Amino acid sequence: MRCSCGHAISDSNCPCPTEASVIGDVAYDMFDDLFTKRVDLFLDAVREGRRRQWIDAELTSQYPDQCTDGDVISTLLSSCLMDHCLSLAECPQCGRLWIQRGIGVNKYRAFSPDEPGFEGHLAAEPTNVSQDDG
Repeated sequence: MRCSCGHAISDSNCPCPTEASVIGDVAYDMFDDLFTKRVDLFLDAVREGRRRQWIDAELTSQYPDQCTDGDVISTLLSSCLMDHCLSLAECPQCGRLWIQRGIGVNKYRAFSPDEPGFEGHLAAEPTNVSQDDG
């Protein structure tokens, strides 16, 4: 994607230092409800000995047999998030944020920082905050 400043924003790397996902509060509640329901249904199937049948019906018959329950839950998390998050891209040159106009829509709206020095925030390593720092 070409930024207004002229810089090309690339999302070819994975993980990508210029990409993020954004979820609004209302969408988060919807995501949380859906994710919880899907995990509960999966765990019910596991307890009832229908794990493989559930995976075939809900994910794909191509899903590997050796996957762990954690792998399945991670796939559910990713799937549910994709249905509720907007994509966000950051220009590493000017710091402008490009936010997807709607889920599944390949159009973006730009927002630029009011002050300089805000480029590269999405590439920053997350910091761990201790519970005691509260």
